[in-house]
Amino acid sequence: MPSRKTYSEAQFKRDLAQLNKLISSFKKQSGGNPTPTKGASDKQEDFTLLYGGARETPDVRNFTVVELNGQKIKNGGRYKISNLYTRGKRKGQRRKNLPTPGDAASKALSKFCRDMKSKNKTKCRVTFTLQEVTRGSSRKLYGPYYGYYRKLKKPVKMRVKDAKGKMVTRIFRYRPMVELAKK
Repeated sequence: MPSRKTYSEAQFKRDLAQLNKLISSFKKQSGGNPTPTKGASDKQEDFTLLYGGARETPDVRNFTVVELNGQKIKNGGRYKISNLYTRGKRKGQRRKNLPTPGDAASKALSKFCRDMKSKNKTKCRVTFTLQEVTRGSSRKLYGPYYGYYRKLKKPVKMRVKDAKGKMVTRIFRYRPMVELAKK
């Protein structure tokens, strides 16, 4: 079995310098920008200053359910929580608060109750544990969460677009409630 070589920092810098030379020679051959605009510097781009890697606070976090009502499950779905608003008037704007496991728990509760097809939402009560599956995360477990629906004293009316893009009025009578279960 051949030994596995590691890619060192020095080798990376040599490869990066070689890449810089290739890019600059390509620009010279293809013409690049033969007449630079007035005031623009004729500097060569330096790619050695580029770096990358995982962000400290990701814009999107993914979670999956690993335990439901005390039983381990294999495919618990994937719940994507974004730092950006994806619908409505605030589409494209950032949320004030970063995505949390509680947001994913609320989303998972809605999915469970929808799958149960219960006529009375107040009877939908589940206990579940989430695991973060975001790329680069530590795969930490969150929970167990206890989820249920609470009936609102006064129903909330909202105007939303349906699947065809037509504006309709929806009435919400219940709100999903998720809290950490007592151990």
